[in-house]
Amino acid sequence: MGKLRHLSFGSNQFTNVPTSVAKMSALEVLDVAPKCPGDHVLSKYTEMISNYICDVCAARGKVCSEMWGCRRCDWDACGKCCHRQQLSIIPESIGRLCHLRVLRVVKHAVVVFPESLCSLTALEELILSHNLLEALPEGIAGLYALQKLHLAGNRLAALPEALGELSVLQELDLGSNLLESLPESLGQLGALRRLSLRSNALRALPEGFGALSGLRELDVDAGLIERLPDSFEQRSLLPENFRYENR
Repeated sequence: MGKLRHLSFGSNQFTNVPTSVAKMSALEVLDVAPKCPGDHVLSKYTEMISNYICDVCAARGKVCSEMWGCRRCDWDACGKCCHRQQLSIIPESIGRLCHLRVLRVVKHAVVVFPESLCSLTALEELILSHNLLEALPEGIAGLYALQKLHLAGNRLAALPEALGELSVLQELDLGSNLLESLPESLGQLGALRRLSLRSNALRALPEGFGALSGLRELDVDAGLIERLPDSFEQRSLLPENFRYENR
């Protein structure tokens, strides 16, 4: 089983995980928790596998050496199925998980995007929706393998120009933030297919927006955007009731 990548124990009532799991060097996802109807992981079961899941996943505030080969961390918080303390920080030591491909920290109270997170060069999906993030570091350009970035429901008032350097990014969700403008570099995201800007304070889109020729899905507020770049040709992606000056 040396090539096994995804291991799920389903809804079994085990009390420990076999030690042989630690030898599965190709393992990317280890799922040992029952799921509630909303498909949220019951985090209380992480105590059963304390030797095989990193302290980050257990919300204890640090990364342990056993998980240096970790591929996926999932911190979903489901108030309907379990009571847990919300995370307020993502520890800087998360930068040691050099093989991590998926990181989800959803519905917590994280305020700061740690600089060390930008060193996770294998990361393909970063889901930080519904936290309290106020800014992104310029170092985010270091996530050059990133394909999916979800930041909806935070407190972002501005975005770094470095965001445009994520050349393979395909999906970007910036909905429900405090954005009044977007960086011109956004137009450099040539691989972008899906973009959500809903529920912000945007009045216009940057001129470089027209360069997003691969865009297939665009979610924007129909009543707020007053002007579109002349170069923007994907008018069919706009809501039917969308109105703008340079129509």
